[in-house]
Amino acid sequence: MRDIRLEGETLGTTPIPVTPVASNDSGIDFNKASSELAGNKYVASDGQVFTDQAAYATYSAALLNKASALTASNAAAAASAAKDQAQKTNWISTAKSLLSSYDLSALGDKYVTLITTGGYDDATAMIKIQSEPEWQARFAGNQARLKQGLPVLSPAEYLSTEESYKDVMIQAGLSPAVYKDTATLADLIAKDVSPTEVKQRVDAARTVIDNADPYVTLALQQQFGLSKGDMILHVLDPKLASNVIAQKVQATQIAGEAARQGLGVNLQTSADLAAQGITQAQARAGYANIAQGLPEEQKLAAIYGEDAGKVGGQLVSSEFNTAGSAQAKTQLENLGRSEISAFSGSAGASKGTLGVEQTGIL
Repeated sequence: MRDIRLEGETLGTTPIPVTPVASNDSGIDFNKASSELAGNKYVASDGQVFTDQAAYATYSAALLNKASALTASNAAAAASAAKDQAQKTNWISTAKSLLSSYDLSALGDKYVTLITTGGYDDATAMIKIQSEPEWQARFAGNQARLKQGLPVLSPAEYLSTEESYKDVMIQAGLSPAVYKDTATLADLIAKDVSPTEVKQRVDAARTVIDNADPYVTLALQQQFGLSKGDMILHVLDPKLASNVIAQKVQATQIAGEAARQGLGVNLQTSADLAAQGITQAQARAGYANIAQGLPEEQKLAAIYGEDAGKVGGQLVSSEFNTAGSAQAKTQLENLGRSEISAFSGSAGASKGTLGVEQTGIL
């Protein structure tokens, strides 16, 4: 036990000095001398004054115990905070990955806010996320099922059912415009149509087409560019089929505008532009701009060691703001900023191609 007597006080004939004790997180200064005050008084480290040595000793021991308890409590609190933060970090990482798999990455920030500032745990935050408009739109089939008193599918069940529908439709040759349309798939889920039933319907429609007049089928294919998948879709759902057919007509018009400028164009690209809503008039203006700039851009690409075959696709992406347009614009701008020698490089490339393969829409 530390000395509790006045400095200089003796036990027998041997003086025992007061030994200071280090300060701690309690704010108590244990280096303060107990003999600070004159006279027969004992001063504790927090300033309390005692005339009774035993009382002073008991009080000082209590202060030491309190300081030790505070230190241990602070350490425990720090450990608990670190554990809580690690748990939240794990929740956030897992939730963001899951939301991304649902095509709902935009909800990631809302989840983070619920966890970090809202004080919610993972389960509660995910429940609240499901009330967001983006979630309800993605799983629209569930909203309709609720209204009809049908059980709601879990996200995993919902996505699995969508994939099963897609497999059936792809095997039947239906247009991507059908099986990539989440609204169409949501309607099937809302009506509680099983993937097995969808296959039965497709097989029945295929039988109708297979038994149709072959001359009629050939005319539909040659004159209107309809695939067998389009015809099956028409038997399944005439209204939906009309939208797909209209989009194919628009894609054909877009491809025609490319041909008008002497440009070869991938029919899939035309279909993508049609799905994006590009009109024939917009295609005419856009391809005119592309035809004007293509030879020079290809020439620059050849001079500076770039792949000239990719220039056409970059021009299309930049002109019509398709996916990857920002990168395409940057690549074209980099070519433009390069120093051009008037007599270097090869002759201008022909504008007969956009550097894309000639394929069908499907």
